[in-house]
Amino acid sequence: IYCVNKDTVIAVGANGYVIRTTNGGNNWDTVFSTTKNHLNKIMFLDDFVGYICGDKGAILRTENSGLTWTNISIFTSLNLLSMSFINQDTGWIVGGNGVCPYHLYDNKGILIKTNDGGRNWLIDTNYNSVISSVCFLNNDTGYITINSQFGNFILKTQNGGLTFDTIQKNTKDLYYYGIYNVKFINPKTGYCLMSANDEGIYKTEDYGKTWNKIIELYYPIVNMDIIDSCNLYFSNWDNTVSNFYSMPFIGINYCEDFQFDQQNLTPFSFDFLTNDYGFSIEDVGSHIYKKDVLNPIREYEYNKIQIFPNPLKDKIFIKQNDLKNHSITLKIYTVLGQLVFQKEYVKISDIETIDLSFLPNGIYTLNTINNNRIIQTNKLIKL
Repeated sequence: IYCVNKDTVIAVGANGYVIRTTNGGNNWDTVFSTTKNHLNKIMFLDDFVGYICGDKGAILRTENSGLTWTNISIFTSLNLLSMSFINQDTGWIVGGNGVCPYHLYDNKGILIKTNDGGRNWLIDTNYNSVISSVCFLNNDTGYITINSQFGNFILKTQNGGLTFDTIQKNTKDLYYYGIYNVKFINPKTGYCLMSANDEGIYKTEDYGKTWNKIIELYYPIVNMDIIDSCNLYFSNWDNTVSNFYSMPFIGINYCEDFQFDQQNLTPFSFDFLTNDYGFSIEDVGSHIYKKDVLNPIREYEYNKIQIFPNPLKDKIFIKQNDLKNHSITLKIYTVLGQLVFQKEYVKISDIETIDLSFLPNGIYTLNTINNNRIIQTNKLIKL
């Protein structure tokens, strides 16, 4: 999940699932993502431009705050687990044959770079370990974390990723989760997570030369979100019980050593703008939590309506399958996210006809909306 700003929040998940709110979580719409691959990470460079990466080389880009996504995937069987962009065009994405977030240890890794917003990629698959996370500060300086049978490493590059030097090594068995979530808040100050018993969250204040443990737990910490130089959230797993879904969710100021929040959630992903404003995804029941507010995600069965012909020339016919007594709204967007058609139906009939002869030839997205939620998305091709 990612907070673009206080109003716009986007979460991604299995089978290409993308869900989006533009009013601070009061309503959520599913968004057509162009892929059925699992999606692992999402990030934005500003209020408009963002990226998603996922399994089997899935990469998506938006230029309209996540309303529509362009598929810029690469051809690979490897999973993309983490990414870092320094501007709208220049970024690095890493992964391997591990699975996010459960299994970051295996024998194949990948690092790719783009200088033109994903139109072209430099691809390096000469890694014999999963690269679990990446963070670049500028075009030259960056960090990656690697998990292998020989240990768990933090590496640093000063030439844009052409070569890396090991700056931290941990030979302790971190097989299940490993070392990941490397993040720098300025060139000197960075954090990473070593997930194992008696490990925790590490911090560097000397450009990555030395790393000191700032939070230590007997139980593995499985995720973290750095708010600022003193405040962060983390979740940990009590691995002494058989129930994996027992994971306290804690907000802590480690500089002054006090805890400002604790929830009995099971979050595998969370993103906070401040200590008091953020969202998390609870794995059990697939709920999204806003700070102190529960918003259940409701899954919808697709193919509520059938559309034909597609490709079309002038008209399309819409046949409803099980929406006869429902009020729906149909909206058609261009690939750039411009709304070009909208019509509301208090009760949709068995077959509706829509004249689209006024539209130029091209590719469009048709959203079917019920109760302020997108329940179906279709691509339209006008010839």
